[in-house]
Amino acid sequence: MNVNNKTLVITDPCYIKSHATKYLERSTIYGDWSCMCYKTTREKAKEKSKEWDKIYFDFFNKYNFTKLKEEEKKNLYDEFIKQKQKFIEENCYGEFCADSGMVAVFDYDSLTKNDKEFVDTHNWCACIIPNYSGKFDYVVETDDENNKTAHIVGDNFYTTQSGL
Repeated sequence: MNVNNKTLVITDPCYIKSHATKYLERSTIYGDWSCMCYKTTREKAKEKSKEWDKIYFDFFNKYNFTKLKEEEKKNLYDEFIKQKQKFIEENCYGEFCADSGMVAVFDYDSLTKNDKEFVDTHNWCACIIPNYSGKFDYVVETDDENNKTAHIVGDNFYTTQSGL
């Protein structure tokens, strides 16, 4: 797909109620997920996603598999949220999630007022890429262990799973 100066929305299509312009819609392969949309090329995004995976899984393991008291868990979670916000601000257009196991790219301008309100106020559910010109596509990659992962890839952005 090739667009000129369009604001893109990447999200689960179940969140969009209108019959908006949908550029593509595909399976996440994985099922439900959360993803980050990196502001860079595929190669640089893969390096950044390794940094994020370390932050995420360090938190996940401490939170779930150590004997922390409730107050300690709350403090750990609050610190994690600060780290996540900083990481996203420095590296990403945003993040999005999928609850139906699907991912889609929409034209923001074609959304209804209600859909725009949802997208604008649920930044963990929908990522907005403003004023995008260029190509983008749905890409399935296979790693050395034959695991498949789905990505939306553009000229200057790359999405990848960032959470469970």
